[in-house]
Amino acid sequence: MDTESSSLVDEDDAAENLTTMVTKGENEIIDHLHCFVEMDEMKLYCRMVTLPMNRVHTLKLNLASPSSLSFTRLALQVVKSLQSPENQIRRLELSGRKTFKLDPILRALKHDNSKLEELVLQRFLFDYDRMVMLSDSLTDPKCAIYSLELSDINLVGEEMMRALMKPVSSGKIQVLRLISNDIRSLAETSEIAKALHDDACRVKHLSLDGNKLSIFGLLTILASASPQTLRTLSINHVTMPETGLGHFLQHFHRLSALAMQGGSVQDADVVKLPLESLERLNLNENASLGPDGIVSLCVSLRTAGSFRLRQLHLGEVNIGDDGLEALGMLLRHPGNVLEWLDVMNQCVWRCTDPEAERFFLEALEDEHNRLEELFVSLDHLDSIAILGRTMRSRNNRLHRIGIHCSCSELSAEREEYVTFAREVRRSRMRKALFARDIHANLSLDFNSEWFQVLMALLGSHSVPRLSRDAFVRILPVSDFAVPIAETLGWPLDQLRF
Repeated sequence: MDTESSSLVDEDDAAENLTTMVTKGENEIIDHLHCFVEMDEMKLYCRMVTLPMNRVHTLKLNLASPSSLSFTRLALQVVKSLQSPENQIRRLELSGRKTFKLDPILRALKHDNSKLEELVLQRFLFDYDRMVMLSDSLTDPKCAIYSLELSDINLVGEEMMRALMKPVSSGKIQVLRLISNDIRSLAETSEIAKALHDDACRVKHLSLDGNKLSIFGLLTILASASPQTLRTLSINHVTMPETGLGHFLQHFHRLSALAMQGGSVQDADVVKLPLESLERLNLNENASLGPDGIVSLCVSLRTAGSFRLRQLHLGEVNIGDDGLEALGMLLRHPGNVLEWLDVMNQCVWRCTDPEAERFFLEALEDEHNRLEELFVSLDHLDSIAILGRTMRSRNNRLHRIGIHCSCSELSAEREEYVTFAREVRRSRMRKALFARDIHANLSLDFNSEWFQVLMALLGSHSVPRLSRDAFVRILPVSDFAVPIAETLGWPLDQLRF
């Protein structure tokens, strides 16, 4: 079936069912309405007119493809919904094109009937006048928006940034996400720092992912943010200083989530992080972080007696054998509360000591283990058998596991794999992912020698069926298509390749 036509039919049917359910006054309130413009543009417009928006709490519109005329119609319909006395929309997400202008929607944000609390804008045209319009709406007493996300908008210029920061410094905005907006100049970062330093500022959640901040600009912002207020900080893929980052972060003793993926975090900075308060820590893809840093992190957590860290991301980090053993000791610690751990590594590091891998995996059987989700790279054949054995333990809490295997001796006919698949079926695990090559822990690429294990896993009643979209990502057209589709119970003519 043609991909585009199939997409049109699926979205059209979904919209028709949604329209029927809402207009009949079903009991359930619709919390989330996501409209795609893969549908015919006028059909989408008609759906929005037909649907009583007073039953929608979250409205997400992907408006990247329609013409300017169609966008104008849709924008006016959004404005009409926001101004309706029965309006219940709390979250609005709009994704468009640089040529689209949001003037009517920006003015509607301060309407008496607008109940918006969260606003997400992606890929729209903003000049100084429109930024002032947005700022005025956000600072208006009638506007209830406290969460603002601007993505791929190119917030260039001191005056534009000053206008944007006005509602931040006034205390109206508590969640601020400025993602991939090409923020780079010292003048722009200075305006952000001034707003964060204002006594009235109440920003609790700050994200500056993907911006081209200078090192001085980043440190200026961190030095200006309030340690008493900030709860989460995300600076993924941002240039970081070679030393001293931990000094600026150690004072945020109320920080519960910290994300620094794709940066240059150093070993010496890890122990200076506010580990006593962190619940989620993302250090993925930090090539400068090595075994010494991982060991120091684990030792600091263990010596603290008790800690709150529930999610730890160390994917694509040079953990080393010593770091893997330190993580195994951390899982055995009486104060351990870690529920999510990512130590998957495809290219930066390989485990050279099979005993280190064994020690880490056997921690899954320890009475203090709390792991529910694990993503791990295994480099030795015996590790599969060890992992299968841990499935029998009553202390093994895993319900989701992602495994990347790099051993050249791997084969689905090996007894280790058959044993592991059998233990997975007996366990309470809800999802098990095998892959030779895993991207972002989700996109899989199976080849022929994995066929028996794959079929065994899919045949397990305790493992959920993969979605059709995931199936298409996993396997290209091959000899496996027919037997796997039959196992999943999918008609072949409904699959899109």
